[in-house]
Amino acid sequence: MSRRCLHCGTPFEPTKSNQRYCKRKCHAAAYCAANRDRCAARRAANRAANRAREVKYQAAYYAANRARIAKLKAVHYAANSARILKQKAAYRAASHARIAKYQAAYRAANRDRIAKRGAAYHAANRERILKRQAVYRAANRTRIAQHAAAYRAANRAKLAKYHEVYYAANRTRILKQVVAYRAANRERILKRQAAYRAAKRKRLRTPDPLPRLGGHVEKG
Repeated sequence: MSRRCLHCGTPFEPTKSNQRYCKRKCHAAAYCAANRDRCAARRAANRAANRAREVKYQAAYYAANRARIAKLKAVHYAANSARILKQKAAYRAASHARIAKYQAAYRAANRDRIAKRGAAYHAANRERILKRQAVYRAANRTRIAQHAAAYRAANRAKLAKYHEVYYAANRTRILKQVVAYRAANRERILKRQAAYRAAKRKRLRTPDPLPRLGGHVEKG
């Protein structure tokens, strides 16, 4: 007397009168589907009790199947891109404070590694970064200027103190940079200075249309 598996629907010959599933795997899957919370709690307790073994196993598995995992992830993201983005946005909105706290703690604990990685990335992608920054500045010139002006107005004392400390600590380097810049841009600097002096001279030579106050005043 054959039966159909209640989980996968495969016909099978039962070995017992109360057998409802074709194999142990189907029985386990059906049990976990019916007892989801209980199975989740048991898995969590098992991971907590065997954390070191789990980490070691996962590392070995990822190392052995890196290409396959990357391919599966790419296919999954391509097929579920909208759902993933929506899910991430909802999570960030609901956990904003928690994420900020975690990121601050992570940056504080990994400052040197982050700086080293950032320097390596900038060195490898300098042209791409400069091109992207130029495009962004060109598209948001007014917004950037407004933001910078507002920040300077709100943090004037803080910026002055920061500049003073920075100049005191880097005086030699700053002077060296200024000398190098002037040597590399001599013609441009001279041209700009000449234009500025010409504009100032013209302004000084222009007669004032209004009479000066003071001096001799004729009495009527």
